[in-house]
This record gives sequence, structure tokens and C-alpha cells, in this order.
Amino acid sequence: MEDYFLVVYWEQRGAGRSYHGNIARESMTIEPIEQDLDELVDLVRNRFGKERVILLGHSWGTILGTRYAHVHPEKVAVYVGVAQIADFAEGEQISLQWALAQVKAHDNQRALNTLQSIAPAPQTVSQELELGRWVGRSGVHSAEDSI
Repeated sequence: MEDYFLVVYWEQRGAGRSYHGNIARESMTIEPIEQDLDELVDLVRNRFGKERVILLGHSWGTILGTRYAHVHPEKVAVYVGVAQIADFAEGEQISLQWALAQVKAHDNQRALNTLQSIAPAPQTVSQELELGRWVGRSGVHSAEDSI
């Protein structure tokens, strides 16, 4: 894409280099992050003299991107979603059921115990990360396997 377009990478507040332990938790909701995105889009539009931008979102960014494109169609020429999230809660439940089936099929008791403790769906970030590790392993084959 960089061969054909000016690409602006956005590091959202509280992520990567913008992380600071003193960031107020209440500022880490979707509304302030959407405002940040709007400020960034306006900055890019003004700096480069463009009426609209192409907006690409990945994973969590697809939630933000679809909401933004819906609210600000006058600023977005094209929206592209990569690893688009449509229904996060349902996706987590489907992932958990798939992972449970995989570890049962491979008789991995350690993984089964871990995943059953998460059921019916992850409730914390650490549980989501744990589920992601097991899904990423595509069904671990034995109790000796570890992440």
C-alpha cells in the first residue's frame, strides 16, 4: 500500500509508545478514542488537502472504523476492514467452543480444564488472551504441550 498511498499509522491512546501508567481509566472508552480518530482524520485531511481519506481498521480497529465511517461518511472515501469484528461476544463463544472441541479430540486435559474455567465466554482480558493462545495453537495435542 505504501507504494501507492500515503499511509498514516495510528497508535491509539494507551497503546505502544503512547502507554503511560497515569492515563485515566475513564479516558480509555470508545468515545474519547473515537474523538482521537476524528482529530487524526481532520489533521491528515487538512495537512494533505484531501476532502476524504481511506480508512483501514484491523481487529479492534474494525469496530472503531465501521462506527467512524458510519458517523462521518463525508470524511471517509473508503473503509477497509481486516479481521473484521461483527459480533465480538458471539465470536468469543464460537472460538471457545471450537477450542474445547479441539482439546477434547486430542485428550489434552490441562487445556480442557483451562478452557472450561473460561466457559461460557471470557470475562476478563486475561481469559481472552488465554483463549486466544489455545485457539492459536489449533488444538494442542498432549497435556505435556505448553504455551
